[in-house]
Amino acid sequence: MTEPQPPLADDPNEARAPHNPTDRLELDLGAFIERRERQLSTHDEGGVPDYAFSLDYDIRRRLDRVLPLRLLAEALTAGTVPVQRALYQVKGVVVGPKQFPAVHALGVRCAEKLGIGVPQLFIANDARPNAFTFATSHVDQMVVLTSGLIQALDEEELLNVIGHECGHIHNRHVIYNTVWELLTNGLARTLLRSALTAMGPAGWIMSLIDAVFSAGSWYVFGKWHRCAEITCDRAGLICSGDIDAAKRVMGRIHMGDLGGMEGFSADAYRDQASGYQKSWLRFTELTLSHPPGPKRTQAIEGFGRCEVLGRWRPEMSLTAPVLSRAALDRQIEDLLL
Repeated sequence: MTEPQPPLADDPNEARAPHNPTDRLELDLGAFIERRERQLSTHDEGGVPDYAFSLDYDIRRRLDRVLPLRLLAEALTAGTVPVQRALYQVKGVVVGPKQFPAVHALGVRCAEKLGIGVPQLFIANDARPNAFTFATSHVDQMVVLTSGLIQALDEEELLNVIGHECGHIHNRHVIYNTVWELLTNGLARTLLRSALTAMGPAGWIMSLIDAVFSAGSWYVFGKWHRCAEITCDRAGLICSGDIDAAKRVMGRIHMGDLGGMEGFSADAYRDQASGYQKSWLRFTELTLSHPPGPKRTQAIEGFGRCEVLGRWRPEMSLTAPVLSRAALDRQIEDLLL
């Protein structure tokens, strides 16, 4: 008895066509972008990320209203990123898929989490653990990590720091934060002065403006910069999802790599703030560009209880009692000067 034969395909070539593994992949770029923007819009409140510290946003909004100040800030930062990028290509190491690919991958993770463009990362030869951002727009930005920072931090801690710097970009601190770095970073100021001098008479005029602007920078930008750091510490925790690493970073940045940090207690470090909170020495904070490490540690712990973190990181178990952002911000406003 003859075995039944399967029906022939209409097209013999189609019957022999191999399986295409991309058949089920979504290749519609427009649909992907729309879905991505919809996802990110859930964390946007009137153009401001939902985790931004209230005082950061309020002070920045007031600075934006002072048109001469904003124009001066834009003038000082015009062309900053191309110049700094070229200088760090000479003096530093460019991070990318073929050079320090693990560090590059951390930058990509942070950018994807926050929904920003991937910043260009550089490593500068400096034993002090530090990181800073230069940017003049939301898409043209660079992050500099010192060699001391790379050596001191483990992967989760470094992810937290890169996420912090990406937080400056995400919150559009770009203009005023770049001005702050130009005014306070020693290497950046030396390079800026050299670049301005090379411009001739126009450069000398800009140098004079820079000097006047620098004299009042601590008063104008001091409090805002400290508040902006609280915002970006939150961004770092959102990117890493590791609150223990976020708290360890505070100790590492202030003390370097102490043989793996054996003996360091993030809780004891946090409690140091109570020793000077009611003393007149508290007012020395007004001379600082960043809040003291113990207070930043307290603020990070507070964000670990915030409902906003739960929306960004639903897999994390929030520490009870869970706080609204408004309630948390009131606590942090009382903590800071």
